[in-house]
Amino acid sequence: MKYALALIAVLVWARPADACSCAEPPPPCEALQAAPVVFIGKVTDVKTAAGSVQEATFAVAEKIKGGPNDNEIVEGGGMCGTVFQKGKTYIVYAGGGGGRLSSSLCGRTQTIDRARDDVVYARSLGRRTLAMLEGVVAVQDTQGTKTKRGGIDIRVRGTKFRARTDKTGRYKLELPPGKYTLDVVDPKATVALDANEVVSLADASACVTRDIALVWNGRVRGRVLGLDGRPAAEIQITLVSAGSTRAGNMFATTNSAGAYEFIGVQAGDYTLVAYGTKGVPTTTYYPGVDDAQKAKAIKLSQSGVVQKIDFKLLP
Repeated sequence: MKYALALIAVLVWARPADACSCAEPPPPCEALQAAPVVFIGKVTDVKTAAGSVQEATFAVAEKIKGGPNDNEIVEGGGMCGTVFQKGKTYIVYAGGGGGRLSSSLCGRTQTIDRARDDVVYARSLGRRTLAMLEGVVAVQDTQGTKTKRGGIDIRVRGTKFRARTDKTGRYKLELPPGKYTLDVVDPKATVALDANEVVSLADASACVTRDIALVWNGRVRGRVLGLDGRPAAEIQITLVSAGSTRAGNMFATTNSAGAYEFIGVQAGDYTLVAYGTKGVPTTTYYPGVDDAQKAKAIKLSQSGVVQKIDFKLLP
């Protein structure tokens, strides 16, 4: 999954200020896999044409991918091209056709002093023994608002490998080739419906981006009693969103002690019901009524816990 980031770039190099809206650039490993030509080089000349389009001549210092020549001309500038400066050294991710290279403002081309991660990854390619896995961890609520989760542990199930997200929610793991399941340790959020991410890394050159979507981990707990006042086991109950709360129904089944728990519940108002079926003579709403209009609302805060929502089935 990708997260769009609106980027408004105001360019002031001898041309009018133009705005370019971009998606968030991919991580270095993914950018390198996607770009036909990648190199590190110094700009020796810049020619500017109509529309502020540039032709930057590079003295190529390191040939990383795609067999660039010792000297290359890369088109930039314009509305959404990379703006190059003479005398600066860049790592260039270039595409284009017809023998003409070009570089986008929306990509990872940047001056070498701002491209530490790119350079480290590019220079490690020939000696890599571990594949790369990275992505962003974020929570999405029922209103569609996304919150990136910093300081969260990502653990690779059955191994000692783990990573912690940075303040932007990004994590990075280097793993031997294989198939892995990712677990997220977050005190306030959880993966939706236990849908843990499973990732396959074919070989040491593999590079996979896997964003992880979480939901706020609100919980509702309680017990259901049968007609005789004893715990009612194997009773299916439904948590139904009420009022303005926009969330789908959730389901749980009581255990031998009549206990149940809903996890991953979003903030809002809910009603609880055991619909009439085998073991439930009459549809019963919490706190023990047969009319939905008389049901008591359960109010849950973000990542909150509501306990002792107990009720007895009606005859």
